[in-house]
Amino acid sequence: HEPHPISIEGGNLIPWGSEPGPIGSDPIALGPVTGPSKAIIPGSIGPRDNKRRAIILKDNQATPTEAAVSKSLAWLKAKQSPNGSWPGQDPTAMTGLALLAYLAHNETTASPEFGETVEKGLKYILARQTGNNKFSPNVYAHAIATYAIAEAFTMTRIMALKQPLESAVRVILDGQQSHGGFDYDYRKDQRFDTSVTGWQIQALKAAKIAGVDDPDLDRALARSARFLQYDAYANDGSGFVYEGKAGSPTQAGGRTSMTGVGTLCLQMLGKATSPQVRSGLRTLRKAELDWPAKGKAGVYAGYYIAQAKYHAGDKLEWLRWNRQMQKKLLARQFDDGHWEQGDYDNGSHVYTTTLCTLMLEVYYRYLPTTPDSSRDAGSTETMASGDVEVYVR
Repeated sequence: HEPHPISIEGGNLIPWGSEPGPIGSDPIALGPVTGPSKAIIPGSIGPRDNKRRAIILKDNQATPTEAAVSKSLAWLKAKQSPNGSWPGQDPTAMTGLALLAYLAHNETTASPEFGETVEKGLKYILARQTGNNKFSPNVYAHAIATYAIAEAFTMTRIMALKQPLESAVRVILDGQQSHGGFDYDYRKDQRFDTSVTGWQIQALKAAKIAGVDDPDLDRALARSARFLQYDAYANDGSGFVYEGKAGSPTQAGGRTSMTGVGTLCLQMLGKATSPQVRSGLRTLRKAELDWPAKGKAGVYAGYYIAQAKYHAGDKLEWLRWNRQMQKKLLARQFDDGHWEQGDYDNGSHVYTTTLCTLMLEVYYRYLPTTPDSSRDAGSTETMASGDVEVYVR
């Protein structure tokens, strides 16, 4: 199989269950925002309010990108279907990606301009959850939707999101292979898929930040870290592979896109100083956002590589990547705010637009950290004030 991402392809945790908001008779009524949507959001979610965001954008020479993000969010609002979804390869996956783009910009159900858009998107995802607790039979879509619900709960503490999130996380935990990876349809055979695994890890880490109190969550995160280090990383140093056989070290076949996946996920799992991350970053040193004049643009790889480079803390390398990324994204955005040409774009352009938007939100979406490799994969540390401690090289 080729990677097919959608087209089928902390800080102090707020107590789980705190400050419930009233929920009406509608079984998927959301209720009010009762939690933080401020400058530093507990967990490892970064500064998303307007004032702090402006400072970060200036520091990253990225002020012009905010106009592009605003246009994109307005385009997405116009493209939302009446039922709350977004069209594309898989409506649940597209809805999850769109919500992640809004949440990264501090847009919640309480937002003046996009509050109704976010609420409709959340309700659509909740309504998709079936008796088996999956948001979609598509393994990518389920993980992306879980990721979005977890971030929404972290930012709002809307209690109607709590139980669906817990149940969705349990699906991912039950679908993990014994070696720590994942495959299509949550199969438990020996084949692993690094692309599939990347979205499951992002969902589980977001759930950890949200405060999901499942006794298996930390163990699952730790298993995934070991899997990426010892199964998914090629022994010849070429980077992370797309697929392989669990328990059998991979000899060669690293891919740029999968190296972005593996490097970012290990950073998220507290292994930023591991040999695999250091080697992965060296492999990605000359990487650029692949956007040819004709053909498909590599927005899937760009989504991961942008985050991995931002989190790495190498200022000069980040500046080099950032300049070419901004130049290409700003030049290729259409006047109405959308992007086209992305790999796996089926014509709705929601996939390309959301990933491009998330790349331009990388500056404030998460705090850049360099955690010590000895720290637990599921843990985060805090300062006395409750804000997230930032580790700087």
